[in-house]
Amino acid sequence: MPEATDVHVDAALSEFAMRYSNPDTGLVAEAVAPRVPVVKQNDKYYEWDKNNIRLVETLRHEKDSPRAIDFALSSTSYFCEDHELVHYISDEERGNADPAVDPEQDAVQFLLDVVALDRESRVASLLTSTTNITNNTTLSGTDQWSDSANSDPFDDIKTAKLSVLENCLRQANVLIIPSEVAQTLAHHPDYLDRYKYAQEAVTPSGLTDHVAGLRVIEASAYQNTAQEGQTDALGSIWGVDVIIGHIPTVKPSKKTPCGLVTFEWQPRQVRKWREEGRKCDAIAVSDGYTDIKLTGDVFFYLIKDAIA
Repeated sequence: MPEATDVHVDAALSEFAMRYSNPDTGLVAEAVAPRVPVVKQNDKYYEWDKNNIRLVETLRHEKDSPRAIDFALSSTSYFCEDHELVHYISDEERGNADPAVDPEQDAVQFLLDVVALDRESRVASLLTSTTNITNNTTLSGTDQWSDSANSDPFDDIKTAKLSVLENCLRQANVLIIPSEVAQTLAHHPDYLDRYKYAQEAVTPSGLTDHVAGLRVIEASAYQNTAQEGQTDALGSIWGVDVIIGHIPTVKPSKKTPCGLVTFEWQPRQVRKWREEGRKCDAIAVSDGYTDIKLTGDVFFYLIKDAIA
C-alpha cells in the first residue's frame, strides 16, 4: 500500500503522473474466452455428439414410418468462484493527495489492471498447455519461425487449420499470436512475399488484420515476475506460443459450439466500504463469479515455441 508521502508529487510534476499498465489492446482474454451468463453458481453444461453429421438414409416409402434417429448428450460441471482484490486508502493518503491524484479512481484502475491480468494469465495457461490442447506441435531448430531462411510458418498454419476443421468440424478463424512472435512473422520472407501488396490495416507488430484467412488476435500482455521490492523482471504472459482456433462470431449459447468460455454467475463489480478502526476506505474490484472452462480442446491447435 502506498505511504501517504508517496501520493504527494513534486510541484513540477503536479500535472503528470505515470503508472505502468498493460495497454487495453494487449489483453485478449475477453475475446478468446467470451463470458456466458449462468443462473446458478454451480451447474452442468451439455456436450453434443456428432450424430448430426452421420449420413443416414432419409427416403421414406409410402405407408412406412420415417426412420427414427437420435443423438446423445454428455454433461460436465462448472463452478463459479469469486476473483476479487481490495485496496485500502488511508485518511492520511487521501488528505495529502495533490489535485492531480484521485485516490479512489487510481485504486480502481490499479485493481482493474491486476484483476484483468490474472484473468489473462489463467486463459493463457489453459491454451498454451500441451496437456490441455492435445492437437499440438513443438517447433525447434530450423523449423522455428525465427529461422527465416528455413522455416515455413504458413505450412505450420495450414496443418493447424486442417486439424481444427477435422476435429471440431468448424473452420479455424483466429490466430492468437504474442507480439514478439508477431514481429518475427511480420519480417519473415514468406509473409512479406504474400502480403507485399496488402491494403489491410495492420496490428501493432505490423501484421495484416488477417493472415492465412485467420483474424489476428495479437496478445501483448506482460507480467512482472519479480518479488515486490526486487528488480523488475518482465515477460510475456503468452510466451512464444501460437494458437490457431475457432471462436464463434456470435455470442456463445447452448447450441453454439465453442471451445473456451467463461461461465459468469455474477458480473464484474466495484465495492467500497469504510473501515473506521483502520481509518481507511476500502475499494474492492471483482472480476465476478466465474469459471473459465475449456469446453472443447479440439477447437484449438497449439504451436509451441514458434520462435527461439
